[in-house]
Amino acid sequence: MSLVGFFVRKENRTSAGLELQEICAEASSLRQFIRCQRPYWTVVWPSAPIQQQGERSALVIDDVHMQDESNERDVGPHDADKIFVDVVISPCVIKWGNADGDMFDVSTCHVRALVTAKISS
Repeated sequence: MSLVGFFVRKENRTSAGLELQEICAEASSLRQFIRCQRPYWTVVWPSAPIQQQGERSALVIDDVHMQDESNERDVGPHDADKIFVDVVISPCVIKWGNADGDMFDVSTCHVRALVTAKISS
């Protein structure tokens, strides 16, 4: 109550304290509900972005979400923009959140999409 006293008039301190207690109780129950949530898993098929004319641009390989089927290439960061996806064989599996019901703003790729890639000249 002493914390609220600095921000509220004397005559409103009791009601402000009760409102603050209600807010804390609701926040606590919401937190308990969220902690019961399981991580959210999604299956994503990689696709190229659609441009303004309705045509798709070339899909550039992404080492975080894609794996080349041949695994013969050692791709450095300077070559990554030169390797394009030819065929997507299988999707990637992405997890949002963790087992504690936290971090739903962070995604983790657990299974990378299997693709065949070709190097542009």
